[in-house]
Amino acid sequence: MSRFLIVLIPILSIITFHGIFWWLDITLKNRGLKNQNQDQNYGKDFSILYDNILKNKSKHRTQYLSAFSAIIFCLISFIGISVWLMFDLDDHKCVLFENYLEQNVNSKIDSIYIDYQNHSIKTLKLKNQESNSSILIYRPDLYGFLQKGDSIVKLKTSPNIQVFREENFFNFEVLKKEFCQE
Repeated sequence: MSRFLIVLIPILSIITFHGIFWWLDITLKNRGLKNQNQDQNYGKDFSILYDNILKNKSKHRTQYLSAFSAIIFCLISFIGISVWLMFDLDDHKCVLFENYLEQNVNSKIDSIYIDYQNHSIKTLKLKNQESNSSILIYRPDLYGFLQKGDSIVKLKTSPNIQVFREENFFNFEVLKKEFCQE
């Protein structure tokens, strides 16, 4: 979903920019403002539109300047939001990794499921002598590998998950570089 927003926001900014620009272009033409260079359309050259707004002496000049300012504001705002989201998402992933390191797990897997109410996160339901709990699966390849009844051990501050199945032992490492920019 987060990568979707990174793609969606620039697309929305372009659509908004062109929408306001198109509205301003049509409004200027309907008010009788003629383009000095008849073979060019306002929509093709932003500077021609701005020059014609400045040369316009009508009572609607402030509306045109306001619309022009709105175009610039939308463009700058959407670019700023896109940059902020990219950096914010990396920080969020890094916090997830830090939370993962703080987990201490020594349990048997009771079930493996996708938690659709929590952003479709792959989750393990664990069962031990004390209580039942759930943890997230931090490696995509683990979801297909783990089975009900496997024992897992994850020590606090360790990036490794150890899986015990019958007589076999498997070690998986969750890499920090997959979550945090170094």
